[in-house]
Amino acid sequence: MKLNTLSITALALLSAVSTQAQVLAEWAFTGDTDAATTVATSVTAGDVTVNNITFNAFGGQGDTPPTRTFNGWSLNSTLTVADEEYVSFTLQADTGFELNLTEFSFDSSRNANGPETYDVRYSIDNFATTIGTGATTNNAVTLTTNSIVLSDTGITDLVEFRIYGTGATGNAFGALRLDDIAVSGTVTVPELSSASLIAGLLGVAACTLRRRRS
Repeated sequence: MKLNTLSITALALLSAVSTQAQVLAEWAFTGDTDAATTVATSVTAGDVTVNNITFNAFGGQGDTPPTRTFNGWSLNSTLTVADEEYVSFTLQADTGFELNLTEFSFDSSRNANGPETYDVRYSIDNFATTIGTGATTNNAVTLTTNSIVLSDTGITDLVEFRIYGTGATGNAFGALRLDDIAVSGTVTVPELSSASLIAGLLGVAACTLRRRRS
């Protein structure tokens, strides 16, 4: 009887530490900032940065909510590993936790001279392969939502995402606009062995029962 009670309590505790997919970090550019506007518990997120392109204004031609505009794209028609023009940002699990990534999403549009295609890569494979690509929409007001499915688990290192742009037709005035950049998934404690986990949970359950009886 006592063992059954302990087992039930242990299972309840085990289910309690399970987490559902959530937004781990989001950059919505609210308040004219490049810092993450949403960060999950036990996650650290860096600011949005650029490499070999330029930041332009927050907001745009009547767009609501605010976006961030990026200019200065080269007139390259294809992406190679050597390309160093991108928008980037980072996130990492705090010490003692790990990330399990399920989705990367962002809203985008361009002007008539902006990059016609986006290409997303990340540091998990040292930016070697494309994890998502698609056409950007030439629209001054409406943005298109882009979603990329991820299946990376047990990540403790810093993860950097890069959004590249190709096919721009005007270097100085070609613009790519981004909003609501988000990475979703779960934050978990690194998995223990089954025996250690059960022993630990039973120990906690036993302590809980003793406290209830005292």
